[in-house]
Amino acid sequence: MRQPSKHWSKGKAAPVYLILGFITVLVVLAQRESLPSFLQSSDRARLPPQWLSPDYLGNITVAERRWINIGYRNNFIYCQVPKAGNELWLMYFRRLNGAHDWQDARKTFLAARDENGLLFANTLHPQVLSHLFNSPDSPLYKFAVVRHPLSRFFSAFNNKIREAPESTWRAHFGVDRNITVENFIDILTSRDPHNVDVHFQPQWIVCGLHLFKYDHIGRYERLADAWARFQHHLGNDPPLPAPSQAVTAKVNPATKGADKFIEWAQNAKGSEAWDKLVKFYKKDLDMLDYDPRVV
Repeated sequence: MRQPSKHWSKGKAAPVYLILGFITVLVVLAQRESLPSFLQSSDRARLPPQWLSPDYLGNITVAERRWINIGYRNNFIYCQVPKAGNELWLMYFRRLNGAHDWQDARKTFLAARDENGLLFANTLHPQVLSHLFNSPDSPLYKFAVVRHPLSRFFSAFNNKIREAPESTWRAHFGVDRNITVENFIDILTSRDPHNVDVHFQPQWIVCGLHLFKYDHIGRYERLADAWARFQHHLGNDPPLPAPSQAVTAKVNPATKGADKFIEWAQNAKGSEAWDKLVKFYKKDLDMLDYDPRVV
């Protein structure tokens, strides 16, 4: 049997690995230089390297981190709750970052994350994120904007199940667009809330309210208050006017259709379906201080 070359013996291998490591560094640097100039100046690119998570792609499905936006330049953390006006905030953050196309709401979608210049917490080590949230000397303003859990459910049901032309959300639940509210509630409430689509997921899970300390939990129903607090953090006095939801209506017109389910909600109170829905979102209702009787 042929013996291994002496040049590859255990004692001689180190230089080879050093050369390979050096080549890897050059490749990474070359890839970084090929990034668009906007991304090179984005929040993600400005972070200290030791903050970055080595398993960025692997963590893309971690709910408690992938919906949290880090405004590294402007010292804030924002948790985006789907169906609670998050597009408006992300558009404004992109404006703060100098994006020329900040008014394009589509650039705030999950699929656009690698090109929109925003930094999300799944790129960070969990220990770093915990420190930024929970350390008493954290310089960041931490906030979220939530919505009445039942109103949010109806909005998501209308937008993602009933109205969306090609719905990955219908596929997620194994339903078609003609499913009744009652039958959909049966399917939703039979599942683990940690594993349902984020548009229907309780907000305490989306934002990690059981893990992180927030400075302010704003309400979608009182958007101007949350907006004024954030403007105060930025040092804008008087604050800039709150954005209008009309700016996203052209992209997502179905978001306005949830009102049609308010009548159903009024008539369904006390029914089996209603009780299941309230039970599913009970922790949201309690933690966020919403009354299930008022939708």
